Amino acid sequence: MVGSQIIDKVLEYTQLSPASFAKAIGIERPQAIYDIQKGKTKMISQNMGNKIISVFPEISKSWLLSGEGEMICDKSKKLLPPIEKERFIEIGAEVFEKKLNELFQSGIIVPASVVAEKDAKINELYREIGKLEAKIEELESKKDNAQMDENAECAVAK
Repeated sequence: MVGSQIIDKVLEYTQLSPASFAKAIGIERPQAIYDIQKGKTKMISQNMGNKIISVFPEISKSWLLSGEGEMICDKSKKLLPPIEKERFIEIGAEVFEKKLNELFQSGIIVPASVVAEKDAKINELYREIGKLEAKIEELESKKDNAQMDENAECAVAK
């Protein structure tokens, strides 16, 4: 089996276009994949083989490099069929909702109504503190005036 046949089987297996496959395995330009498909490059290089199995570990490296043996080295690692875009979004939303619920239940995040209620209580306490500070100033002022009056009476009495 030649490189073009091998890469065609890999693309069929992964259900990716040459450009998407190149991107998936970390090759900046898909031209290397196209060159193998056209027979310009006869076989998959060791480097490309390493990149492919790093993303698709179920594919046999020896098969990639030689075309001999089984394509899938471990049937249990076979990829799941690709997920449609809409279903992918649904799955992401489900995972997000589950994680959000976990965070709520653990108390890491709380509903906005709880935050608003606590903010209102904090503001109420700040107002109370302000009133108490004003009362303290008023009492200190009365104390200072009383001391001045007492000092004035003592001075008159002398």
